[in-house]
Amino acid sequence: MGFGLQQDWRQVINVLQEIAEDYNQVNKLLSLGNDLKLRRDAVKDNLSNMRRVLDLGCGNGVFTKIAYEENPEMEVVMVDILPEMLHYAKQVEKPKTNAVQALFENLPFRNGVFDAVITAFALRDAADGYKTLDEVDRILHRDGRFIVCDLIKPDNTLLEKLFGFYWLAVSPLLGIVAAGRKGAKVWVIWKTYRRWPKLSSFIEIIRSKFPRYELRRKMRFGVFVAVFRRS
Repeated sequence: MGFGLQQDWRQVINVLQEIAEDYNQVNKLLSLGNDLKLRRDAVKDNLSNMRRVLDLGCGNGVFTKIAYEENPEMEVVMVDILPEMLHYAKQVEKPKTNAVQALFENLPFRNGVFDAVITAFALRDAADGYKTLDEVDRILHRDGRFIVCDLIKPDNTLLEKLFGFYWLAVSPLLGIVAAGRKGAKVWVIWKTYRRWPKLSSFIEIIRSKFPRYELRRKMRFGVFVAVFRRS
């Protein structure tokens, strides 16, 4: 089963690089104004006892800011492949924040060093989802949590096609509103959606490493929120 962008990775990353300055506004419009609420739902009551957290695919740091609302004392390491995104992420004004440029599939951290890995609208951008999952498994403490907020690809075929139409045909129009002409290129999200496993398959893939899970949101605004644990 495919899990990752593979040969489409470079094109998607190039578009994210182009819209980095307008990333917040693009996310807001594409999620119909619900991106921040969905991120808050993901971390609510999940980070209170954490000492060190990794924000995987941090973008401009907005998920890190929200995570600090739950636990202002923890350390957060923000990881992204794009220096343009990290430029904005570094503006998060917290003393225990670090920004690291790295591939999801080759994270430069020791085994078991993080209490939680959080990721929002980024996991589907991995070139190789299986290698990324191996890395998350490696760097997480044995009692750690893997918190995911991302697009849903429904098991229902009709809904799958409907959501696909949104990402292919509607999202470029909203992208133009958010970021001007370059925003039209957000249609490449459709490529991430096309290669994304259906929800039931995705859950089974993650459960191969983290058997316990809680599905907090399903089918809301085309997004799911889930918390995975080993035990």
